[in-house]
Amino acid sequence: MLAEILHEVKSAVDVMWDNVSEPETHAKVTFVIIWSYVQDGLSKLKPYNDAALRPKHAMCRRVLLSMEERMEDNNPNDDGDEFDLSIFAQDVVSFLTAFHVCLAEATTKEAKRVTLEDFCNV
Repeated sequence: MLAEILHEVKSAVDVMWDNVSEPETHAKVTFVIIWSYVQDGLSKLKPYNDAALRPKHAMCRRVLLSMEERMEDNNPNDDGDEFDLSIFAQDVVSFLTAFHVCLAEATTKEAKRVTLEDFCNV
């Protein structure tokens, strides 16, 4: 389920960057798609506390929560707030990196810890 989020978010980003003729419009659509996957991941993990999850899944939840917060702060669909496409792009790339590092079995505990600290500011 979590690996599927990674794949689908990457696919949404690929579509956005393949259609650069109207970047703001495609960014808004991509934002909604990514938002839905972040919310879906959080809702599926919500019934479990961190002790009930494998460490990598608990870390992924923290990454999802951080991404949710970043998206709330830079939402293209909010009236009155200015959307910054470059910040959104940076957040998405950082999210994909952090989520992948935390989910990958081959990643060392230290690399996961550093990535989590960097992305989640903990």
